[in-house]
Amino acid sequence: MLGRLTSDTVTTLGLGVDSAVQRIDTSYNALGLPEKLTSHASPSGGTPLNQVQEKYNGLGQLIAEYQAHSGQVVVGTTPVVQYAYSEMTSRVGNVGRGNECAAHRSEDGDMLTQQALEQRWPSASTTAGRSASPIPTAG
Repeated sequence: MLGRLTSDTVTTLGLGVDSAVQRIDTSYNALGLPEKLTSHASPSGGTPLNQVQEKYNGLGQLIAEYQAHSGQVVVGTTPVVQYAYSEMTSRVGNVGRGNECAAHRSEDGDMLTQQALEQRWPSASTTAGRSASPIPTAG
């Protein structure tokens, strides 16, 4: 992707500024989400001072953050912070059969059934099991 920050480098330090970290590199996964953030002592890179590695679930939600305080992340030995999310009870964006119902995620992250969706945005009706009008998004 164009315009995505991959390396942030300091070549000239101001007076009194800590010079321990002079470069931070960021790599991204296939979905464009930050995957590894690595700090270096030298503007040219080299041996990592420390590294953070992000892991996401299928919805793009952060589920684990490995934090190597010295050097690179080694999954299995590097300290990790794990995140959990409530389970979804309906299929997002799909129309179900029988007692199942359509569900969509609103801009504030709430799950909405088709009935709630129509109450919130009357123009959001379904045609052949697909949304006939886009759901407004934040921003």
